[in-house]
Amino acid sequence: LNKEETKILFYKKDGGDLMSSAFDAPVHEQIANLTVIGLVDASWSPKRDRAALFYADGDSLKSFLHIGESTIVPLPQNLIALSWSPSGSEFVYLRKDNGALRSSLSTASAAGANHRTVAALPLGNAHIAWITPNAISLQSRPSGLAPGSLYLFSRSTGFLRRLIGPLNGLEALWSDNGTLALITYTDAKGRNPRLAILDDDGDLSGESSAITTPEKCAWAGVKELWCAISDSLPEQSVFPDEYLQGGLSGGDRLVRFDFTKKESSYMLSQSNFDMSHLIITKAKDYLFFINRKDGTLWSLRLQQRTENREQRTEINQHELRNIIGDT
Repeated sequence: LNKEETKILFYKKDGGDLMSSAFDAPVHEQIANLTVIGLVDASWSPKRDRAALFYADGDSLKSFLHIGESTIVPLPQNLIALSWSPSGSEFVYLRKDNGALRSSLSTASAAGANHRTVAALPLGNAHIAWITPNAISLQSRPSGLAPGSLYLFSRSTGFLRRLIGPLNGLEALWSDNGTLALITYTDAKGRNPRLAILDDDGDLSGESSAITTPEKCAWAGVKELWCAISDSLPEQSVFPDEYLQGGLSGGDRLVRFDFTKKESSYMLSQSNFDMSHLIITKAKDYLFFINRKDGTLWSLRLQQRTENREQRTEINQHELRNIIGDT
């Protein structure tokens, strides 16, 4: 979202152009004309003025920073994962060491300068998230057929500690202040997926049999979580492997979890969407998502933008709007 939260910004996978769209108007504005073949993903800075873009080049994954409208800064080779600091003034990245089951953890300024290696880690591949000014989360790549772990790295001490694991299919999504994490995991055969909430001491609560992944969830405040949840999985399927490979694509329900009141409620009781990359405005009046089935971008109006923020509106299909296809 832009800083004023009046427009959504997105890169088109077909070519890489940076576009924007107002929430309620079917008018698209091209902000930057890029040529990016094989665009895979974009990681936006919390300052909302730049992004790290990842693209496929043959068998390699390459990346660069796109700052403002026209500034391009190449990122190091062999980069595995990247995450922005909570303030957006820096980013951290994991780079695989050549021929070794180890990686190096490095930081750089938001402009892509002042690169500094802060640790050598015994992890060959991992997702990372910079969750507090001092703490960086590292999660082994998930598979329902292999155990994984979630770690925390302290910048002040240089110490890496295991927070939870080993658990098969383990994935995590941290809240904005880094105090809680949604985690999902399975049994040893990649079945019977579970959802739970983890605190920064490693304690679990609120376990559920909801079928989802962090890619299909978003935090809306410290103790409020929204998730797109599937009703069932095909028999003998391996989760989340087949989902991540694009083999599972059903219709989702949209569920809101309130951990303060300890209750959940359906915001959409049924849909034909396979929702991913959820974004919720701070006012909680709009939700955006990508439909994985066809790569289209959608908005869902949750409540009217009025002075009375408590005034709710009924959510129905007429409040869903297709913003653009092939995003």
